[in-house]
Amino acid sequence: MGLTEIIPTTKSEAVQFADRLIQSVMDGNMNALELHVKLTAMTKAIDDVKSRLRDVTLDEAAKYGSKSFEAYTAKIELAELGTKYNYEACCDPLWNEANQQVNQWSEKRKERESFLKTLKETTVIASESTGGEQVTIHPCIKSSTTGIKITLI
Repeated sequence: MGLTEIIPTTKSEAVQFADRLIQSVMDGNMNALELHVKLTAMTKAIDDVKSRLRDVTLDEAAKYGSKSFEAYTAKIELAELGTKYNYEACCDPLWNEANQQVNQWSEKRKERESFLKTLKETTVIASESTGGEQVTIHPCIKSSTTGIKITLI
């Protein structure tokens, strides 16, 4: 049996495939960490194949002569994805000024966030933004999620 024959092609097959992998781990037939590494490698392979075959895939879809069609148990649509606008090309002085202000404030915020990360205890400061009035600031609340980071070698 070839690799493409075991790959799910419908939503329900994908769910069943995932369920079988999970059950295999839960039954002790497969190591969860090993599966995670293999899935990470497969994700990289899938992303690489899709990227490198993008133009060929678009050419194949164009043969159907429609922007939306069904093939291979899927609805396939030709669509504009990730539209981007280059506002700098407009040479609009109002936009340029607003963009400059946003960038300046973003930099100020990053600097302030760096300072706030260093606070270990509640601190009272005189704030220029409140006319020199004393303000109590508190250390940041830090949170994180433990997970697995995989680096393929």
